[in-house]
Amino acid sequence: MLRVQPFCPYCGQSMRFSELREHEQSRHKNILDALSQPGWEATVQRPCMICGSMVTAATIKAHMKIVHPRIARYVLFVQELVWGVALGWTWGFLALVVLYLVHVLSDFQVIASTVALTAFLAIIAVWLRTFALRHLLRLRSAWKPTTQIASPLVDSKGPPS
Repeated sequence: MLRVQPFCPYCGQSMRFSELREHEQSRHKNILDALSQPGWEATVQRPCMICGSMVTAATIKAHMKIVHPRIARYVLFVQELVWGVALGWTWGFLALVVLYLVHVLSDFQVIASTVALTAFLAIIAVWLRTFALRHLLRLRSAWKPTTQIASPLVDSKGPPS
C-alpha cells in the first residue's frame, strides 16, 4: 500500500503526522514567529520539495517553473483536475436537484444520474490515489538523498565507531 510519510516543510526531516507539530514548535519557533509578521513571504525560506534548494514562499512558483517545469505542469494539471471534478460534480448535482424540483426528471433519473456522477468522482479519486500519489512518492524519493538532516551522532567520516 502506498503511504506518504509527512515531512517538515522547513528542514525536510521525515516524521509521523503526530510528531510534526511538536517538531515545528521545538525546532522552528523562530520561523513560526516570523510567519505571524506581515511580509513573511519574502523572508522565510523553505527547502524545495524536489531539489532541496532554499526558496521563499514568494519565489517558489517561479523556482518551480524555471527549475522544474515538467513537475510544475504536472502539479498544475492535478490541481485543475481536482477542482474541475469537484466543481463539475457539485454543479451537476445542483442541476439534477433543480430539474427534479421543477418536475423535469423522475426519481429514477435523478438517482441514476447521481450514481453516474459519483462513479466518475470515484474513478478520479482512485486515479489520484494510485498514479498521482505514486508520482509524488517518486519525487520525494528522488529528493531525500540530497537533503539529509545532519545528525549529532554521525560526522562527515561516517557512523561512530
